[in-house]
Amino acid sequence: MAHHFESGMFVRKPAWHELGNVLPDWPGTFEQAREAAGLTWDVESSPIYALDTDSEGQPVYSRSYQEIEGWQRITRNDNGAILSIQKDSYAVIGNGEFGNIIDYVMNGHIQGTSNLKFETLISLHGGRQIIATMYLDEPISLPGDPSETYPYMVFVSRHDGQGGMKLGPTAVRVVCANTQAIAERQMDKHGFSFTIRHTNNWADRIEQARIAVAANIGAFKNWELMATDFAKYPIFITEVEDFLDKWLPFSTNMTDRQRSNMSDRRLQFIELYTGPTCEGIAGTKWGLLQAAIEMVDHYQPAHNLDTRIGRTLTRVDPSKALALSIVSKL
Repeated sequence: MAHHFESGMFVRKPAWHELGNVLPDWPGTFEQAREAAGLTWDVESSPIYALDTDSEGQPVYSRSYQEIEGWQRITRNDNGAILSIQKDSYAVIGNGEFGNIIDYVMNGHIQGTSNLKFETLISLHGGRQIIATMYLDEPISLPGDPSETYPYMVFVSRHDGQGGMKLGPTAVRVVCANTQAIAERQMDKHGFSFTIRHTNNWADRIEQARIAVAANIGAFKNWELMATDFAKYPIFITEVEDFLDKWLPFSTNMTDRQRSNMSDRRLQFIELYTGPTCEGIAGTKWGLLQAAIEMVDHYQPAHNLDTRIGRTLTRVDPSKALALSIVSKL
């Protein structure tokens, strides 16, 4: 399977095909993280030129060129690779500015230290997508759960025109690296993500981003209350079956092969739910939800690394959101 990982740094353990530079402790600054991640290059823009043509649209063989007005190319300043072609209204948010934004919006929000705690910093698709995850605070311990859950803030910067800089909260249950975006909480239909788009006034949004980070950190407390309630709420085999009928349903128009595959997936879920990663929490709503998230993160097929990273870090996964909605109503 092809992957799109270019370079990156991780703290204490590697990820995604054992790739990247593994550090013993958190880098305290973006520059330290950037150096360790191989992200010392930056992004720049330049004009686009086209070969001159004559009045009949044929190339002029003198090989003279004219600038294409209204467009620019976004390139790396180390190897000249073209990251995207954009209209001239597109404003570059460089990797250095990405780090400055993180430094500003996180300042004062990490308890006990003024240093930033970069858990990961990675480059994907030849530098078209940069992702940073920031460790926020003390781990969360839930009733009966032997595994701690760690709160993180995810920052994504894109140079491919598919969005601007985005930030949002996520939580990772350590024992099986289950990741759940806080924006998946159905009780807040607007979610908690925040985007700074590549427009000329993007800097005006930074203060709003700082406010959004504060709100996101507060959202962790609400999420912790929900998770604690789930961990205390007992469920029985009939409710597990009810969950499966809604989350992994059979339908009357399935082929024999489809029914067999669905049966296998349901059995796989039961194995996860009764297995070691749900030790101490099986028999609760929390255990049911964690088994579903583990299945999506680690066992649901992914076409490429971008799909897997998106599912765990940068997008609200619909399967996880559906599982949460069903569990909430049991």
